[in-house]
Amino acid sequence: MANLPDKQIIKVIVKWKTLKPDVLLILVAIAFPIISFCIDLNNKRSDWFFRSGAITTIIGIVLASRSLKKHYQKFSTDTARIEALASIIPQLKVDGWTLVISIIGTLIWSYGDKFFELFVK
Repeated sequence: MANLPDKQIIKVIVKWKTLKPDVLLILVAIAFPIISFCIDLNNKRSDWFFRSGAITTIIGIVLASRSLKKHYQKFSTDTARIEALASIIPQLKVDGWTLVISIIGTLIWSYGDKFFELFVK
């Protein structure tokens, strides 16, 4: 058997300034349900809050597709590479927040009206 080279992990540097659009989308995804909740609370009805979950989920999907595109570009730039590439903290944090807002958005979208009823009673 031939000796195969050990795979090395090379960390790809991702600067926060390149993630500004992603961070902005995360902030919008968080702000949308909060603003909608406040509007509904002032009007004593749940018209906007649970619908805002759909917007948050869609933003999560957009963020996930942007992240997948970045990862795909990173892996496809050098097909002869033996080493594995790994993202460092900024991109991993954005990916984590993407998952969180997608889950929370889906929960708000499906059960937001029931959750809101707890505050109106």
